[in-house]
Amino acid sequence: MSQLRAIYKSNKANNIQILVPMVTSRMELLSFKEILGEVENSLTAEGIEFNVPKLGIMIETPAAALESDMFAKEVAVQFVTIRITKGHNWENLMVKEANVPQGLVVILILRNNNTIVPDGNTLIKKGDKLLLGAESYVDELGVKLNEIIIDDEI
Repeated sequence: MSQLRAIYKSNKANNIQILVPMVTSRMELLSFKEILGEVENSLTAEGIEFNVPKLGIMIETPAAALESDMFAKEVAVQFVTIRITKGHNWENLMVKEANVPQGLVVILILRNNNTIVPDGNTLIKKGDKLLLGAESYVDELGVKLNEIIIDDEI
C-alpha cells in the first residue's frame, strides 16, 4: 500500500499510469481497484492532494482474452498481441479468414524481424506476432495504450 500511496502522491503532472500484469479475471481487477480506492480514501482523509493515475491491464491468458469485453468496462483495452504458435487456429490463414474478435483489427505482423502492414490477403504464419488494435483508441484526454499479450490459442 505504501508504494501505491507514493505513486499517487508523485503524480503531480498527472502523467503516471499503472499497468497491472497477469490479470486473469474481472474479479482480480475489481480487487485491485478496491485497493486503489482505499489508497485514495486514506490520502483524502489526510488532506493530501493527488491525481489518480490512469489504469491499464495486461491480459495474458486466452481465457481472460475471451472476456476482454468485460475488462473494457473497467479499463481501456486498446491493443492485443497474439503469438502464432504451431497449430494455432489462425496459422496458415489469410487475415480475412481469421476469426478476429469483434471490435479488433490486425494492424501489424512482426515476422522474422520484419514489420508487415497486412491486408486481408496477408498469410498468417507460425512464429508471427500479430498486433491487433481496437476500433476506438482516442479519448477526450488523448491516446490510451494498453497491451494484451496472448501466448496460446483463442
